[in-house]
Amino acid sequence: MKDKCAYCKREGRCRSCADIVKSLYKEYGWDLSCPELKELVMDKLNNWSCLPSAFAYCMGISPKELVELIGHDGSEIVWPDAPSPLDRRGFHIQEINNALQKLNYSAMPVGRGPRLTNGHGPAIDVEDEFFEYAKTLLGVHLGVSDTGINHAVAYIPFKGFWCPNQGAIASFNTKEIWLVNKCSEDT
Repeated sequence: MKDKCAYCKREGRCRSCADIVKSLYKEYGWDLSCPELKELVMDKLNNWSCLPSAFAYCMGISPKELVELIGHDGSEIVWPDAPSPLDRRGFHIQEINNALQKLNYSAMPVGRGPRLTNGHGPAIDVEDEFFEYAKTLLGVHLGVSDTGINHAVAYIPFKGFWCPNQGAIASFNTKEIWLVNKCSEDT
C-alpha cells in the first residue's frame, strides 16, 4: 500500500502543506481555477480562526503553521455564556504580530476615519485618501460579515477578497486594514 499525504490525501510523497501553498501562490496567485489551490485555500481551521487564517493567506502559508507559531488554537472557552464562536478565546492581533515577526513579516494598521484631537477642542477629521489606497494592497481587512459578526478576510491585489469561510467574496465591510509586508533579510 502506498503512503498518502496526511494533508492532501494524494498517494506517494508530496511536499509539506506550506511548500504546496507557497508554490501554488507564486505560480497561480489566488486563482481558484487551480483545484489544488482551491482545496488548500478552503482549509479553514474552525469558525473562530478567521484572523490567523487571513494573515496566513497573505503570507502564502498554511493557517495551521501560523497557529503553531502563536502557540494555541483559540478554542479555549472563556465566556461560557456567549454564543459560539464568541465564547472562545480566539486571537489577539498582538499574538498575530509576534508570530509574523518570527517569519520576518510585519503588519501595519490603517484605520478608517482618522481624527486629530488635543483634548481642548473639537476633533479634526484627517483626509482618508490613504485608506482608499490601502484597500488595494496586500493585507487583512477587519470588519463585519454579512451576518453582523466581526470577521477578518484577506485581500490579495488584483485577485480580491478571500474569506476563510467562503473563499472568494465580492466585497467586505472594512473597518480597519492591516497591511502585510515581507521584511528584508537585514531587519
